[in-house]
Amino acid sequence: MKKKRKKVHIRARKIPDLKSILSAYVRDNKLNKALDNVKVLNSWPEIVGERISAVSEPVKFSNNILYVKIKNSAWRNEMFMLEKDIIMRINGYCGKFMVKKILFI
Repeated sequence: MKKKRKKVHIRARKIPDLKSILSAYVRDNKLNKALDNVKVLNSWPEIVGERISAVSEPVKFSNNILYVKIKNSAWRNEMFMLEKDIIMRINGYCGKFMVKKILFI
């Protein structure tokens, strides 16, 4: 005589997508600020335009201060006059307060 087998119902689990896994990892390890900083550094030409990006290079962030290397002193003077405008462009691009000051080196 054959035994009757019970049917086992296995619940299908929803497998999380990669985006949600990475978002949780970034949030849990407090990497949001670092990723925002990298976004600004990588998007510099798009934020400031070709003319300015040709003579400048963002170097690093520290305490909401952006350090930008300038090719020569004439452009450094020009950049001092454009500092507030560049800060507004960066913060607008990111959609949040990122930079409070730019130091031109």
